[in-house]
Amino acid sequence: EETFTVAIDADNLPSEVVAGNSLSAEITITDNSLPNVNLSVNKNLVTEGESVTVTVEMSEVLSTNVIIPIKLTTGTAESSDYDSTSPVDLNIASGQTDVQHIIKTYEDNDTEEETFTVAIDADNLPSEVVAGSPLSEDITIVDTTVATVSLSVYPNPVEEGKSVTVSVGLSDILSNDVIIPASLTSGTAEPGDYENISPITLYLNSGQTQIEHIIKTYEDDDIEEETFAVAIDVGDLPSVILLGSSASVEVKITDKDIPGISAPTSVEFKERESEEVSIELITQPSNDVTVDIAGHKNSVLLLDQNKLVFTRDTYNTPQIVTLTTTEDSDLSEDQKVTLTLTATGKGYSVSHEMTVKIKMGGVAIENEDESLFITLWGNYPNPTSDLTSIEFDLPEPAQISVRVTDMLGRIVQTTPYGWFGVGKGHTVQVATENLTAGVYYYTLAVDTGNEVVQRSGAMSVVR
Repeated sequence: EETFTVAIDADNLPSEVVAGNSLSAEITITDNSLPNVNLSVNKNLVTEGESVTVTVEMSEVLSTNVIIPIKLTTGTAESSDYDSTSPVDLNIASGQTDVQHIIKTYEDNDTEEETFTVAIDADNLPSEVVAGSPLSEDITIVDTTVATVSLSVYPNPVEEGKSVTVSVGLSDILSNDVIIPASLTSGTAEPGDYENISPITLYLNSGQTQIEHIIKTYEDDDIEEETFAVAIDVGDLPSVILLGSSASVEVKITDKDIPGISAPTSVEFKERESEEVSIELITQPSNDVTVDIAGHKNSVLLLDQNKLVFTRDTYNTPQIVTLTTTEDSDLSEDQKVTLTLTATGKGYSVSHEMTVKIKMGGVAIENEDESLFITLWGNYPNPTSDLTSIEFDLPEPAQISVRVTDMLGRIVQTTPYGWFGVGKGHTVQVATENLTAGVYYYTLAVDTGNEVVQRSGAMSVVR
């Protein structure tokens, strides 16, 4: 406050007047610019369990104490997440310009960031001060428990033409919606082998911990296993989520086209005549496949070629092998020769047996039993899915059993069938509905009582 004085100059009054009782007055100038008050915090981001310091400051010193009221307002935080007592009266002592207040925060079980606001109550300020700027601050409580995300797929491997389910899961429930980004990357698979739309955006609603995404696979003509990878896009994960133990999974697409050789299981022709046999592959290879034909050496059977080569483009184009007999053959008994066709190449390692029966010349009356051999004629149908019949001939009564093994030599089925008499065209049936798709070998065991003779063949099981 400031003062000045105004007075009548009594020494210089005119003669017509005299000085009265009140010749002067003191004027006081009162100041009309009051101190302003503002608010600040030491940090706007505080980790749950830590404290935040609030400072209230005046622009000028006052000669008396003054009380500044502040209030706390909940945002996304709950009242138990911080020391939410409100209002709070802060006393600034005379001669001081500021006062501080500590607000504690507390740990909870959720994984979200939470907010609250601290502000000067401008409507209830004392008359000695006026509101300054800023008057309020927003405070964010950062959660120390961050949810982790992981990825899995089922089934893996998946058969071509079927779908695989990608499952993305969170370790904790979130109170807000989040987006989990994922991507697909081709391995040996081509874009046409699976539904390769990428990136994938997965929406997890609040309260959800798991979401699934379906990826279709498609059938193709080759016989190779193919791979692609599905992965969580780590770089674009929301800040409230950390990567779990499984971020990427390689998916294997298995081919349901079982490699095989398409050729007759039995052929019959007369001596001095010929027979043409058509041979091709059942499924398309990725590289050249060679088919070797063996089993005719030291027999009366002749082949015009015993090695065939099939390419990726010509795998289903039939190649002809001509069968004949030696020119000087004069045997009177019928002859049987078992040819083994073996296909080798990338993705191919299969075999096929073909029995060739040659009706020989001569007029001798054959003894049915004496001319009979233990002969395995193969199985039909081949490939098979549910049931196949194995045909064989017996020269004498015998007990029959069949053993089925996979390509690794593991026994997958053993079936006893009992006694069969002398004769041709015996059949036993083998159930294959419980076998997975693939190539299997079956062995016919013939026990005559004096000896055990075995004959083997190959079959393909398809699904």
